[in-house]
Amino acid sequence: MESFNRMFGHIERRFEPPELPYSLSDGSQAAEEKFQQGLRFYNGDDVAQDKREALRLWREVAERGHADAQFNLGVMYANGEGVSKNFAESLKWFRKAAEQEDGAACYEM
Repeated sequence: MESFNRMFGHIERRFEPPELPYSLSDGSQAAEEKFQQGLRFYNGDDVAQDKREALRLWREVAERGHADAQFNLGVMYANGEGVSKNFAESLKWFRKAAEQEDGAACYEM
């Protein structure tokens, strides 16, 4: 567990809204809105902070190809935010984001 913490303790969080327009593989504005809603829950902006709800929303859009949501899931699983720490699940989401040429995810790989 200690080596896991050393490996992922440096991860910079990407929990600020991305610049729009944002390109999604399925072109869905609804997916971007869910990603933004996840940001609000993660940060507690105008709603009660709820990392589990952020995780739920991000998982939904990450499965549809949203690279920032995929990266954020990787961070949350690496750090145990709203979910138990899970190295394999963290790498799974970093890999999906890296496959879309997400630079930070590539670094984490």
